[in-house]
Amino acid sequence: MRPMYRVDVTAPMRPMRHVPGYLWAQDGLGVSLVSDAPIAGLHGLANHARDLMGEPS
Repeated sequence: MRPMYRVDVTAPMRPMRHVPGYLWAQDGLGVSLVSDAPIAGLHGLANHARDLMGEPS
């Protein structure tokens, strides 16, 4: 893991192209959530993971 200095440190969630999954960047951390097979709730799970990342610890 490495911080993204001098780069857009936040990017909206978007679907991946060649595998079932989603990726986004939040506060300098690039994140991807992938599956080896299509999963109906994967987008909802990715949204939940992103929301949890935004909560204070």
